[in-house]
Amino acid sequence: MITNYKITLSTDKSCTTKAEWAYRLYAALLENAPNDFANSVHNTGFTPISQYLHLDKWNITLMGEKAINALDEVILNRDNYYLKSENINFHVKSLKKEQILDVEQFFDLSATKKRLHKLEFITPTAFKNHGEYIILPTSHLIIKNLVKQWNICFEDCPIDDEDLEGLKSLTDRLICKHFYLHDKSYYLKGNAISGFVGSAVFENKLDDFKKQLVDALMYLSQYTGIGTKTTLGMGAVKYKM
Repeated sequence: MITNYKITLSTDKSCTTKAEWAYRLYAALLENAPNDFANSVHNTGFTPISQYLHLDKWNITLMGEKAINALDEVILNRDNYYLKSENINFHVKSLKKEQILDVEQFFDLSATKKRLHKLEFITPTAFKNHGEYIILPTSHLIIKNLVKQWNICFEDCPIDDEDLEGLKSLTDRLICKHFYLHDKSYYLKGNAISGFVGSAVFENKLDDFKKQLVDALMYLSQYTGIGTKTTLGMGAVKYKM
């Protein structure tokens, strides 16, 4: 289950919005979360939330029933977010909510006869492996990450791949046809995290159900983001098929 909120924000004073403020907005949102949910986030470091800030648009995706039950009413009833460190008050100008209830609905939305998928990375994106940041996307890294996100969103219909052979069969025929990327850091808690922004086009050369599954995973990227720290504003994706 997925619930997505597209929120337009306004401020009391003129300022240039920074993508990194997404982390502060996220912290402000959790101030009103139920205690058990907020404590779980802090204690486990696992959050079924993806969110980012781009210009005056704040995009939030809640993944799975636990996050939706905890935060849906909080988001719908909140009309402003104060960022103390910047002394900026963000007002909710408009809010649009979208909900995807199950896998069947998601496959219907992602179905396409086309084979090309364009991903636009609009906030700094990176992958993390064995403690190191990787700043070049590959089909393997993207699909591996999206499978993980899928299993959070659709707990009742997980993608199991214990021996990684299934993942290999998907990514071997998901070919990068074009990319235009450049490095860009994301500043978080005073630290610069190396990442990239730009765009990439992938061709899905699979057939039958495997094609449908990869189409669905690529479509999912616009909700969950891709890579590390998507909860804190990194890895935001605009998707085009």
